[in-house]
Amino acid sequence: MKGLFKAFLTWEAFWLAHALFERRSLYAKARKAADSVGKPLLVVGSPYGMYGCGDVVLDPKDTGECPNVVTESVESIPFPDKHFGAVFASHVLEHVCDPHTALSELHRVADSVYIAWPRPWRTIAWANPGHTWLMGKKQGDFTFRPLRDDCNAPRFFGAVP
Repeated sequence: MKGLFKAFLTWEAFWLAHALFERRSLYAKARKAADSVGKPLLVVGSPYGMYGCGDVVLDPKDTGECPNVVTESVESIPFPDKHFGAVFASHVLEHVCDPHTALSELHRVADSVYIAWPRPWRTIAWANPGHTWLMGKKQGDFTFRPLRDDCNAPRFFGAVP
């Protein structure tokens, strides 16, 4: 039993390191994309010290970490079309009630979209009570499998109906 627990912890530690590397890498790509077209970078979801704040952060709560925070839903982003050179969303879409609308909004407001997401084989993906969806990718497109049917519960990033 001890060996199985150690294997589980090793598995989770590997994927945690992967997630942190991925977030930093995608943030750097988003920053470069925004700078290359001379437009601001939108970060969706508070960075919690893992990467930079971009030029604007969209998050329903202001943690005080970043200077330019807009406290709105990712399902209804209050910026005009293609206002941003890039958007970086980190571990956001699995929290919203309507991930397709949120994804459309990200593509509407930015020229390029970079998304970090929890892999469905990670414990945190399905054990987190704030996650509504298990995300996947098929032929380059995100897929969303229902995990919980509680969209009337408070959401971290989406609108509450």
